[in-house]
Amino acid sequence: MRLALEDAAEERRSVVTGELERHGHEVVALAGGTASGATALVELLVRQDVHGLVLGVPAGGPLPLLRLLGDPALAAWREAQAVPLVIVLTDEPDGTGDLALLEAGATHVWHVRSTGGAAGAMLMDVALQYAAAALAGEGLEREVSLLRRMLDTARAAFCISDPGLPDDPVVYVNGEFERLTGYRREEVLGRNCRFLQGPGTDRAVVRALGEALREGQPVEVEVLNYRADGRPFWNHLAIDPVHGSDGRVSRFVGVQTDVTQRLAELSTAEAAALEDELTRLPNRRALLEELRQAEARALRHEEPVAVLFIDLDGFKEVNDSHGHAAGDEVLRDVALRLRSSVRSGEFLARVGGDEFVVVLDRADDDAAVAAGRRLLDALEAGGPAGAHPDAAAPRASIGAASGAPPRVTLPELVARADAALYRAKAAGGGVATALPGA
Repeated sequence: MRLALEDAAEERRSVVTGELERHGHEVVALAGGTASGATALVELLVRQDVHGLVLGVPAGGPLPLLRLLGDPALAAWREAQAVPLVIVLTDEPDGTGDLALLEAGATHVWHVRSTGGAAGAMLMDVALQYAAAALAGEGLEREVSLLRRMLDTARAAFCISDPGLPDDPVVYVNGEFERLTGYRREEVLGRNCRFLQGPGTDRAVVRALGEALREGQPVEVEVLNYRADGRPFWNHLAIDPVHGSDGRVSRFVGVQTDVTQRLAELSTAEAAALEDELTRLPNRRALLEELRQAEARALRHEEPVAVLFIDLDGFKEVNDSHGHAAGDEVLRDVALRLRSSVRSGEFLARVGGDEFVVVLDRADDDAAVAAGRRLLDALEAGGPAGAHPDAAAPRASIGAASGAPPRVTLPELVARADAALYRAKAAGGGVATALPGA
């Protein structure tokens, strides 16, 4: 078989030529053939009537070769050959770059390494032991086709970068990566993966990712990335380092998965878990979290926090006389009136039945009682609540308590507000009162 060979490494070129000729193949040198690009290279191949191409990886790395292998002109020439061989020669000892070269279009990657002895003392690792069979095309197309099908049917997006080259460029992506990101392979090779980032990408996540990679450590994050058309997606990114025989990181292998829908569903489920189903107000669980946060804010600012307990007056009679459906209408109406009346810095929740709670930042007893009276006025000013025949404007009793942590604990504050509520009920309802601390 007539083969064209281009390899800038003189020692490697010499030994490979000798091995190929020993197997009965004619070798034609293509000095400078690839430097002019794929179109000029194909013209040389056609003129010299060759049926296979042997290329050496340049000293600066495989990126120029990866681009050449992906060029449509070279692909068209290969399709016209009965045995479209493209053999790549590399000095890399551990094979971590083989996948990128094979995916880009190489049919074989042969590892050539120096023994460290005299000039020209080069060894073919394993590949030349089956050179005759490979060059005869035995099983070649089937194996390469199978490899590419496996890569392109993988459900995860694979991306491989080379930290040994400036700016850790991408040297391989599979079909799922193209589908996930919308970028074509030729748009990606040679670029750092940061091109997927955008205005909404969390800089803290990016810094943590970069630090792990600089230390050669595996890392797993969920980061907001952007597709080629500008649409954002949440990317679950797991990156593992691949070490060469010298112990250094020779490649980073990233597996990327679109988790946008899962995170949206999780966010919806978390929101639902913190929401009262009837009134759409925050529920008891959300209130407990807010109380913890309010305590932290009060400690940080050294200012008091207040709690208001709100209980509707006469609500049991609505349920008893008109049924629970009518009672639910009243509760929804009350929730809307309270929601429209709370101010910035005031947190409103329904904790069950006809009980509501408001948490106020930076509020003493006087401010808490004033807020309670404002809420009572809003309830009554809205007119009748519910649609039952004798619906009336809702009345409520409000108990308030305030204090500055750590002098008062949250359980003490809640207990005082609850006691103040019973005092307001005992006074006939329709009032807001505070129970001062001891």
